[in-house]
Amino acid sequence: MKHPANVLTVLRMVLSVGMLFLPYGISFLCVYLVAGLSDMLDGFVARKTNTQSPFGSVLDTVSDLLFCMVSILCFLPVWELSKISIGILLGTGVVKGMGMSVVALREKNVENVHSVGNKGIGFLLFLLPIFSYGVDINGWVLPVCCVVIGMQVVDTIRSVLCGKKVVG
Repeated sequence: MKHPANVLTVLRMVLSVGMLFLPYGISFLCVYLVAGLSDMLDGFVARKTNTQSPFGSVLDTVSDLLFCMVSILCFLPVWELSKISIGILLGTGVVKGMGMSVVALREKNVENVHSVGNKGIGFLLFLLPIFSYGVDINGWVLPVCCVVIGMQVVDTIRSVLCGKKVVG
């Protein structure tokens, strides 16, 4: 890897897999935080070093998906979600997948949407495990997050259907 941003992205992939082998606790949360910070830094580093590339963008999307899936696998047993919360979470995932599909079909691109709203949602989801510690996530935390995500996805689909460029 000759680009520092891609090194950060690959680091996130390695840390994501490593999370699968750590028990939930301080060491796990530290690895989770470093992996999440690498996600926030890789795009910034690519822009500052003028090393953005289509490969790096796809690598980032794959790494984001891996980090998200591993995080879900690790946090679901800890959160003890109700059936309603699981339904809300799955429904939100379906809506997010539909939004990504609309973008992929329209833009002919498999990248994540790089909008302020999408960055904000990503940050909110990143903080969710930290701020939900000791809180009944079934009460208000998860439903509020899912509503906000749904609103962002609808806005993304609206932007795509109105012909606005939403990736890159």
